[in-house]
Amino acid sequence: FFRRIIMQQQQQQQQEDQKETSLEETDDSDDSDRYYESESNDSSSIKTSHLNHSQRSHDRQWEEMYQQLQAYQLQNGHCLVPPRIRKLRIWTITQRVSKKRNRLSTDRIRRLDAIGFVWAARNQRWEEMYRQLQVFQSHNGHCSIPHKIYPKLYDWVKF
Repeated sequence: FFRRIIMQQQQQQQQEDQKETSLEETDDSDDSDRYYESESNDSSSIKTSHLNHSQRSHDRQWEEMYQQLQAYQLQNGHCLVPPRIRKLRIWTITQRVSKKRNRLSTDRIRRLDAIGFVWAARNQRWEEMYRQLQVFQSHNGHCSIPHKIYPKLYDWVKF
C-alpha cells in the first residue's frame, strides 16, 4: 500500500517538475537560447542543468514539508501525523522508507531527529498503547477494557 502511495507521490513530483520546466522554458525562451549557445554543444551540460533544476525543486519541496512537520510537532508535541493529514503523513512515511533504503542524507536525518521524528512509528504506537494498558491494569487490577470508555485501547487489546 505504502509503495503505491510513494510511487504516486514520485510520479506527481516528476509531473510537477516537468510542468515547472516547461513554464520556465516558455517564459525565458530567449534567455535559454542564449544560455545554451554560450554553453558547449555537449548534451551532458544540458542534462546536468536539468538535473540541478530538478534537484532544487525537490529540495524546495522537502523543505516545505519539513516546515509543515515542524509546525505540526510544535502544535501537537510529536511527529506521529494521523492519516487525516494525508499529504504530510505520506511525506513522513516516505522519509522513513528513504532512510531505510539509505537514500536520505545525514543532514536531513539530523534535522528530523532534532524535532523528535519517530523512525519506527509502529513500534512507537505499540509502546504507547502498551503503557496505557499497564496504567489501566494497575488502576483496575485487570485488562478487561470497557469499549465505551476506552474505545482505542479496547480495539488495540482486541486486535
